[in-house]
Amino acid sequence: MRKSILFLALGLLTTIGSVNAAKEVYTVFKDGTLTYYYDDLKDTRIGTKEVYDPEAERFEYYYEDVITAVIDASMLEARLESMENLFYGLGARALKNLTSIVGMENLYTASVTNMTNMFAWCSSLTSIDLHAFNTSKVTDMTSMFRGCSALKGIDVNSFDMSKVVDASTMFDYCKSLTTIYCYNDWSKFTSIEWSNSMFRDCEKLVGGKGTVYNEEHTNINYAHPDGGTGKEGYFTMGEIPTSVNQLSNDQVSNGKFIRNGQLFIQRGEEVFSATGVRVK
Repeated sequence: MRKSILFLALGLLTTIGSVNAAKEVYTVFKDGTLTYYYDDLKDTRIGTKEVYDPEAERFEYYYEDVITAVIDASMLEARLESMENLFYGLGARALKNLTSIVGMENLYTASVTNMTNMFAWCSSLTSIDLHAFNTSKVTDMTSMFRGCSALKGIDVNSFDMSKVVDASTMFDYCKSLTTIYCYNDWSKFTSIEWSNSMFRDCEKLVGGKGTVYNEEHTNINYAHPDGGTGKEGYFTMGEIPTSVNQLSNDQVSNGKFIRNGQLFIQRGEEVFSATGVRVK
């Protein structure tokens, strides 16, 4: 009888402990891979573990050893308001050898207001998949991609800039960046108060109509689709896929869905963003 009561009590304590265990965003580094989690299993995982703090130095001594970052599916439940320094450990602790980020669709961004330095100084990234981003609440994108010197092309069609106040040095020192795909005119948003050096040192950047980088124009004024002479801009619109153009109103209505707060349109096996960009 006593043993039964004892085992019942221990089981109850275990259950209570499990229920009360707080979920948190943390990273685990092991064998070149840095994985982001949002759960209460941190103590059970193997590797070097750190709780994510937007304002604290992170990645300790292993920052140079990170090759791949993985966003675990559990991160979809995290309702972060700040993703500041998410892939940047501050100071000298940049993930400068990070070559790929897997599972970007698992980042829930609809509640985020701050993306400062989010990918700063990830100097080995050649591409970043941003199609699932919802930036409708973001007010600060300062230095978001600063120092991504290997980045060659980036698609920011999903970005809603209507509440952004600070976009200064956003693409600063993206020295290999040739193309920014975007259908939207960011220069029309009066909320953006600071955009100094937004495109500074983007030496290879070319707009869709051939406008080349000009060190005299590095702020928000050229953050729009290139219209050629007299309407110079640094963005490239690209072409909306024919299959999207052929969608009837009924098909669009029946085939649309929301993921991470962003509208998508599906036709058969193909999925497109609301602006017509085919996504994976």
